[in-house]
Amino acid sequence: MSIALTAEDVEQVTRTVWLALVEKELERADSTSNRPEGRFLTGCVQITGEWEGAIVVSCAHSLAVSTTAFMFDMEVDEVTREELQDAIGELANMIGGNIKGLMPGPSRLSLPTVVDGTDYSTKIPGSEKMVESLLLSSGEPLVVTVLRRAS
Repeated sequence: MSIALTAEDVEQVTRTVWLALVEKELERADSTSNRPEGRFLTGCVQITGEWEGAIVVSCAHSLAVSTTAFMFDMEVDEVTREELQDAIGELANMIGGNIKGLMPGPSRLSLPTVVDGTDYSTKIPGSEKMVESLLLSSGEPLVVTVLRRAS
């Protein structure tokens, strides 16, 4: 089944969710050199059903902290690891849910999985990259990748 999801679709969904959660605009990054480095967080949700794949959202730790502080109306120095994971999980859930709505149904969205650390990569066996969108919030990277089940 061929789906015509584009990077622009993913970017629009991400911009809409980001504006609703963080009340900030996102800008398109001009190169992949803006990928998160050092400590970063990744949230992932999987879609199962008529279309199968995953939505992976990654951002630098500093962006995750400022986003979490805003979402939970707290000071940056009060943010805990659990709150960071909750915020990134919710971000992945909302972006994933909106992308799921663009895919053929019926389908289900998994609970989010969140990884927080340095020097790691994520892999979902049996999947391939469908589209990726690299955006910036206040100069910090936010990467949204849509994976589909490999045929």
